[in-house]
Amino acid sequence: MSPIKKWVCSGAFIALTFYLGYVVERPDFPAFITTYGLFFALYTWLITRPNWSQADRRWWIGLGIGLRVLLLFSIPNLSDDFYRFLWDGRLSAQGIHPFAHTPAYFIENQIALTGITPELFANLNSPAYYTVYPPVCQAVFWMAAKLYPESLTGGVFVLKLFLFFCELGVLWALTTNFSNSGGCNLFQFQISNQIERFVNILLFEIGNWKRV
Repeated sequence: MSPIKKWVCSGAFIALTFYLGYVVERPDFPAFITTYGLFFALYTWLITRPNWSQADRRWWIGLGIGLRVLLLFSIPNLSDDFYRFLWDGRLSAQGIHPFAHTPAYFIENQIALTGITPELFANLNSPAYYTVYPPVCQAVFWMAAKLYPESLTGGVFVLKLFLFFCELGVLWALTTNFSNSGGCNLFQFQISNQIERFVNILLFEIGNWKRV
């Protein structure tokens, strides 16, 4: 692939990723689906290019990692599940079992806990329901709360950093165990992968790492 095509394609990936991670809002469906469509079209064009050299592969692997780094610092704008992640983690960090009570219990009984605030409660999408997230996920939530007991941005960063290292593990496994790294090319720019992991903070990456 020519250097000009590399730079143009890379710039487009960066711009689209930034827009999805920092600009577009969930109610703005036309903007979201347009950006998603452009990203997917670019992704399809890229992975169907024949005769990738080793230099090409290193370039695109580096860019794929760079796009994930770019999204580490964004607050999720397409999902509000992360508020529950932080809520559960803050309970665990203070020795309270996150499965024991619904969030509404703490507000209704005016139980004062660090980081368990009416503001956080107001952002929960299921305050009257018990948590559904399994123990492995709860351990990650606990770690985020331990490091940042009251900071929303800090807690989100820790959750994304955990996913980032999981992604690096998957990329390493693909490049190490398969002589043809086409699977790595498919994985690193797959748009739904980036949205679900690094925009929405969905912890499916744990399962990906186990399967690989």
